[in-house]
Amino acid sequence: HYTHFVASIDFVKSERYRASFLEHCPELVIIDEVHGAAEPPTGRSSAQQKRHALGKEIAKDPERHLILLTATPHSGHDESFLSILGLLKPESRHLNL
Repeated sequence: HYTHFVASIDFVKSERYRASFLEHCPELVIIDEVHGAAEPPTGRSSAQQKRHALGKEIAKDPERHLILLTATPHSGHDESFLSILGLLKPESRHLNL
């Protein structure tokens, strides 16, 4: 019933709030510091993997609008960068850089 909701992605991705957030997810979501929600290289941060999984769930709704903000879009790992692009357009994950 709130018109605006501001929360940390780490708060929303927690087991306690994730399902409720996804059920009531607004039509516009802004993810700041989205490089922290990129799919990490294999064997890296499980917290980052959970952020990315939440981002993918949010992005599934074609009626939802996403604004992704970052000052570090490419960390040197093409796969992580492509995973960010894939949140906006899934087929972008397979671009040849």
